[in-house]
Amino acid sequence: ALDVVSWGERSRVVEGFNDTGRVLSGGSLVGAFEEQVARTPEATAVVCGDEAVSYGRLNARANRLARRLVEAGAGPERVVAVVLPRSVDLVVAVLGVLKSGAAYVPVDPEYPVERVRFMLEDSAPVAAVTVSGVAGCVGEGVARVLLDVESLEGYADGDVGDGERSGVLCAEHPAYVIYTSGSTGRPKAVV
Repeated sequence: ALDVVSWGERSRVVEGFNDTGRVLSGGSLVGAFEEQVARTPEATAVVCGDEAVSYGRLNARANRLARRLVEAGAGPERVVAVVLPRSVDLVVAVLGVLKSGAAYVPVDPEYPVERVRFMLEDSAPVAAVTVSGVAGCVGEGVARVLLDVESLEGYADGDVGDGERSGVLCAEHPAYVIYTSGSTGRPKAVV
């Protein structure tokens, strides 16, 4: 029946340490990420297996991909499928899509072929970002950007500006479209 901690300690742990409320700038996810890159460009941003990537390098790779996706038609109010296994490339792809202004559709390459086909037909992506090992699950008719084959070195690595996109990047634009399993067995899109 006795408290293990005093009132002051309890208050410090429950309220003080837990004070995560912050005033948000009202900007976009892309803007928040780019602010972090500016603060800590050499800090590790992503680790997957033996691969570790700094914020600066991750940002540069995502910017190159974003420019390639804009060239393929990506932009605000459009979607790009991301068909990749868990990897650093997956994070690069998500950021690249968001920097292009488009929303991403996460597609697990392990999904059954019928589910992948339905998701791609239903979402009508302007392109699919993938790698050659799993690109076969992306049906014909969807442009593919193969991260392990296609060189993006010819694209600038600086932050993508609104003038480079097909429209201004706004926080109100969709970020992603995820498909639920659905009670009918047919996936349903949620923006």
